[in-house]
Amino acid sequence: MSFSGENAYEFTKKIAFPRLIGSDGWKKANQMIKDEFKKFGYEVQVHKFKSSLYITNFLLRILMLPIIAVIIAIVWGYFIFPWISLIFSIIIICLVPVIGKFATTGTDYKPPKKGIDSENIYAQLKSNKSKICIIFMGHYDTKSQVLSIVQRVFCYVLLFIGGIILCILALLGSIFKLFFYQDNFVISIIIIVLGIISCIAALLLTANAVQNKSPGALDNGTAVATILELSRIFKEKPPNNIDLIFLCTDAEEQGVLGASAYIKEFGNNFDKNSTYFINFEAPGAKDGKFGILTSYGMPKKIYTSKKLNSLAFKAAETLNINLNKQYWPIGLLADHNPIINHGFEATMLGSFAISGGVHTKKDDISKVSKENLEIAGRLVEKMIEIFDNELE
Repeated sequence: MSFSGENAYEFTKKIAFPRLIGSDGWKKANQMIKDEFKKFGYEVQVHKFKSSLYITNFLLRILMLPIIAVIIAIVWGYFIFPWISLIFSIIIICLVPVIGKFATTGTDYKPPKKGIDSENIYAQLKSNKSKICIIFMGHYDTKSQVLSIVQRVFCYVLLFIGGIILCILALLGSIFKLFFYQDNFVISIIIIVLGIISCIAALLLTANAVQNKSPGALDNGTAVATILELSRIFKEKPPNNIDLIFLCTDAEEQGVLGASAYIKEFGNNFDKNSTYFINFEAPGAKDGKFGILTSYGMPKKIYTSKKLNSLAFKAAETLNINLNKQYWPIGLLADHNPIINHGFEATMLGSFAISGGVHTKKDDISKVSKENLEIAGRLVEKMIEIFDNELE
């Protein structure tokens, strides 16, 4: 029996209510997922960990304040005391690789001493030969924010690129002032403009509080529904060589905490040469190009699993599906990030419709297409079929 977009759509509709960690909706969604796995004949397993709103609702916002102070110091120093501008600019430029890595890959999970009792929910399906393991992932928590995801990414990119250009110009301008006693009017104007723009971007990010208003139909109810429907069809006809794990992660919206905690707890149980992760982010969007994440970060680099990406394009060609290569800049993290950081092969499939009301109260069932959900599910079904045949 093939993947049913209708089934996935109906579950998405059921789970489309606000699910911020710690809320009543979040608890309700947790039980709904467990009930679905049980209905399909699985033994439900949970991985308990501590989560918190600290990262998104405090740390990332409060970090903007010293950034604003540094920007002001660079601009002020350039005109009043160039040595300050020179020193700060050199320090920031030297830190760019560290800042870029943090902004594109995140950090490892460190459980808070006090926090919210969270659960990753999963079910396992063993194959006859167990040659490899594939883990399907998708988070079930939601959040809304003051800024939409498009606005947030725009602010991060603006702050990152604007800040680098500001530092380079301030460095060069300060050298000319200090050692050649020359002032460049054009550079001075650009430094003022970039300083103002960077400070505005940082101030907007400071105001970007986390709320519980998003129904999370697209992000990421569609992923949970896809994983559950895949668990149903593979329960009826399991692969011969591939063990499958269906993992619904928690607290992704608070800094990919669930995926980080999971791989830190269980990573040593898996062989890195034969374990693959497929993360779902907003599959089945009514608007948005369906694709696979192949590159990431600034500067752009190849980041996801070549093997899984190759399988996806083979499956897409077989099914005559238009599968796009996708690139994510800084300011976007998802559950595949900590998996890759721990040395495993992972990729991400989704519709990437980040303008479709994601992280707002507009992320409702009207943003979801049952036909596109079916396309996403059947693509993955075909990927497993191709891989299973290769292993015979």
